[in-house]
Amino acid sequence: MRSLLTALLYLSVCCSCLAETAKTANIAPVSYNGEALIVEQWDTSFHYNADGTGEEQQHLRLKLQNEAGARQFSVISINYASATQAAQFESVSVIHSDGKKTETPASDAIDMPAPVTQQAPLYSDLKTLQLPVRGLRPGDTLDYRIHIQFKSAEAPSQFWGEFNFDKSQVVLSQTLTLDLPAEKYVQVWSPKDKPTITSASGRRVYHWSGKQLKPTSPDKSKDKDNPTAPPEDNKPSVAWTTFHSWQEVGDWYRGLAAPRAVPTDALRAQADAITHDAKTPEEQIAAIYTFVSTRIRYIGIDFGIGRFEPHAAAEVLANQYGDCKDKDTLLEALLHAKGFTTAPALVARRTTTC
Repeated sequence: MRSLLTALLYLSVCCSCLAETAKTANIAPVSYNGEALIVEQWDTSFHYNADGTGEEQQHLRLKLQNEAGARQFSVISINYASATQAAQFESVSVIHSDGKKTETPASDAIDMPAPVTQQAPLYSDLKTLQLPVRGLRPGDTLDYRIHIQFKSAEAPSQFWGEFNFDKSQVVLSQTLTLDLPAEKYVQVWSPKDKPTITSASGRRVYHWSGKQLKPTSPDKSKDKDNPTAPPEDNKPSVAWTTFHSWQEVGDWYRGLAAPRAVPTDALRAQADAITHDAKTPEEQIAAIYTFVSTRIRYIGIDFGIGRFEPHAAAEVLANQYGDCKDKDTLLEALLHAKGFTTAPALVARRTTTC
């Protein structure tokens, strides 16, 4: 009898262990049946050269469980900046539930302006390469690879980037690899996700892995009804840059912008006309600010370095339009024409927009 009790106790413990193992195993449980899709694999890698050129590669494998999931990926996209980058789909395959496979040739891809350029008065080299996926149906698995080449550095011999691990849907496996030249100074920031780091053949390689196994909430409005819910952390999971400090970033931008804010005769004449009735320095500043903010329309023309370098203030004045950095440059030039000293401030794009 004692041996029987011992055996039963042993079986009970084993069953409990198996149950716990099933809970933590990296396998989609039955509770995932309500998901539109499951990301089975998502691998991203960045490879940089010392001169700022390089490449990004992604490999995604997704199980599309219902019509909503299939519709979401009926067209897949790559966003890129055509002046400095080139994009392509390396392979796109649909594995059907019966095991058969449908390939979509990369030649089907269509190059289009990025959506932001269609929604705002913005003309830019930002593009979206779109590819309609052939034969995609609910229950299929979509497997595709993309490649983005960094043809030239946006700042001489500099590069930067960021990455977020996906927390918005079920992801069974997600990895990030950052392959860097060992002799190049690069700040790598990842406070919550610790990488493994290896060095060989003059390269330094960082590798992160993650997953998100919690089923998504069916009620997306739940947090909106809860004013005590903590704000979403909008910081990236991983970020990197070859700039040593914000001072260095500021010096780089100042080198682009300062020559564009030098007053010309036309700018001096315009500054005098704007401040004709101003009696104090404060009134002069207010009059110039009002002119720039109300008389210069927002239109962005940002190609290549133009995403960072403003147009010359005289050009902005003549055109009567510009984007945020153009309007700032005109404001500074008009203030300089009246003898004021200026110091532009760079602000985070996540907290404000042009």
